Amino acid sequence: MPAFLLPSSPAEQPRFEPTLDDELDLLAATPLDRIRAELLPRSGAGGSLPRVAQELLDGQSRSLRRMVQVVRDVFKSCMSDDWPDIRRRLHRDLNHRAHVMMVNGTGAVLKTLHPTITWESGHLLYAASDQPPVGSTANQGFVLKPCAFGSSSIHPMTAPGHPPVLIYPCREDGADRLGRGGDSLSVLLGAGRARALRAIDGGCSTAELARRLYVGPPTASAHAVVLRSAGLITTERDGQRVRHEVTLLGSGLLAANPGGNSMDS
Repeated sequence: MPAFLLPSSPAEQPRFEPTLDDELDLLAATPLDRIRAELLPRSGAGGSLPRVAQELLDGQSRSLRRMVQVVRDVFKSCMSDDWPDIRRRLHRDLNHRAHVMMVNGTGAVLKTLHPTITWESGHLLYAASDQPPVGSTANQGFVLKPCAFGSSSIHPMTAPGHPPVLIYPCREDGADRLGRGGDSLSVLLGAGRARALRAIDGGCSTAELARRLYVGPPTASAHAVVLRSAGLITTERDGQRVRHEVTLLGSGLLAANPGGNSMDS
């Protein structure tokens, strides 16, 4: 995988989780000489390059602008309406695995990513590949990224000078099957705060929380204060903007109490 197409590194990302526009702006700013250097070794690997890749190799900057615009158009046409639900599912997966890692260690997380994955002596091994190990904790480490599309395959991506990236299928847990049983979380927290905790899952601002709950901002803010005091969420401020995120404790409660109703319409 050409490095300029890999997900941005933490050093390149803004303070909050990067948006699609953040990532595409980074891609659009990639110098053409870097793109050509990373595509050149692939041009002689046999077969023909896709047209957009060949144009980039030839130094045509308009091809990069067109590629970025196409990605935006595809997202807007095919994914934007469903993205809030997809994003919450991805965050549930990450929160679950972070909780497992804190309780049972790194190996417990890596052994459950996919049947073709094994974790041996500090190396993540991909049984379906003849390539070297995907990553090593002793050297550069690796980045795990859940994918909400498809459930049967994993995709390791490597590039010189970048930590390996392993894209794995997002788990389907009880939170993806809401409404099949009672809501024990409401008994514990109260119905309003249980709904608020589920609505914050995946992260949101106070205004977004109010919209998801169909309440006014003061009510949403009050729910956030109580949940934060209980250690179930954190709140980070950047100027006039605040963002709420579910903590490991909150994520554990959500995973153990999958009842309730989806907050999106």
